[in-house]
Amino acid sequence: MDTAEITLLDGGMGRELKAMGAPFGQPEWSALALMQSPQSVSLAHQRFIEAGAEVITTNSYAVCPFHIGDSCWQQRGFELASLAGELARKAADEAANVRVAGSLPPCLVPIGRISSIHSKPLPCYRNLSAPCRPMWISGWLKLNPALKRLG
Repeated sequence: MDTAEITLLDGGMGRELKAMGAPFGQPEWSALALMQSPQSVSLAHQRFIEAGAEVITTNSYAVCPFHIGDSCWQQRGFELASLAGELARKAADEAANVRVAGSLPPCLVPIGRISSIHSKPLPCYRNLSAPCRPMWISGWLKLNPALKRLG
């Protein structure tokens, strides 16, 4: 395989934040560092870039009602998604040839498991995608056909 075809993506943000000793816990997971210690998120981005990442992902995977709760999502969801995008963009801009990809969480959770807000993923994805368009990644795309309607 020609190495020119390989693009290095950063590692798991949650694992890196936890290993660094940043605020981290359940149910907020990596969003807790975003809320309490954004400088830790910036440092994690820098560490991934120093390790050779050509694409870094926003720390927005846990910025969803499942992790931060319905109330926090309603009050701070867009703010936190924007902050995640800003921190990644700043780290990428300070480096050479580094791109930013947004990380989409599983906003679609069955009714009855958490709350009815999760049964409609489009508002969740719209809030998360606004700061970082056009590049987004997710392991959940196949499970969320509603994403095709985001536009």
